[in-house]
Amino acid sequence: MTRPELPAACVPHSRHLPAPSGGPLSLIGAAVAAVTLGLVSLDASALALGQINVQSSIGEPLRAEINVTEISPGEADGMRVNIGSAEAYGAAGVAYNQSLADVRAALQRRPDGRYVIRLTSTRSFSDPFVDLLLEANWGAGRIVRDYTLLLDPPARPSTATAIAPTLPQISP
Repeated sequence: MTRPELPAACVPHSRHLPAPSGGPLSLIGAAVAAVTLGLVSLDASALALGQINVQSSIGEPLRAEINVTEISPGEADGMRVNIGSAEAYGAAGVAYNQSLADVRAALQRRPDGRYVIRLTSTRSFSDPFVDLLLEANWGAGRIVRDYTLLLDPPARPSTATAIAPTLPQISP
């Protein structure tokens, strides 16, 4: 698929601004700006979601975990994690799979202190891949992340039987 070319930006007049003189006032101004930006960024929330680990196969109920790579204790308290609604899928242009209707998402803390989002369902999945929109809401923000669940085919039971090895008989 090729994208149409965008029209070139039209700049009516260019103005040349004088270069900063590098005097003491400009250094003080730069320092004040840096400190101000630093203070603003201290208040920012940092929730980051990592990779998904699907633990179930086709024909089984969903069992999967998403690593939470960055989260503060304040963000973990009161965080709500949900699967996107059918309307959210439509707005994102992603096909909604009816198997997702009964998927539950929960933030859980492991014994080692790391957090994961555990996804579970009671309905089995028959598709080899499913697009998933995950919404996380907490007091300071909201994140929506798109994942593709890749489900392996079911494991086939082994039909081979163990045969005891026989040693050749040598007669004297």
